[in-house]
Amino acid sequence: MEQAVHEVPGPTRAILYRLLRKNPDECFQTGAELEAALRERLAELG
Repeated sequence: MEQAVHEVPGPTRAILYRLLRKNPDECFQTGAELEAALRERLAELG
């Protein structure tokens, strides 16, 4: 995973890592929660 995302910016990488967490309590709990994180990231990027 580290090799695949080494050039991905940190905030985007954090979203990816949260998607892949083994502990379900640490993952996005709903699609809406993921959508909000992605929309926030897109807003940051302009």
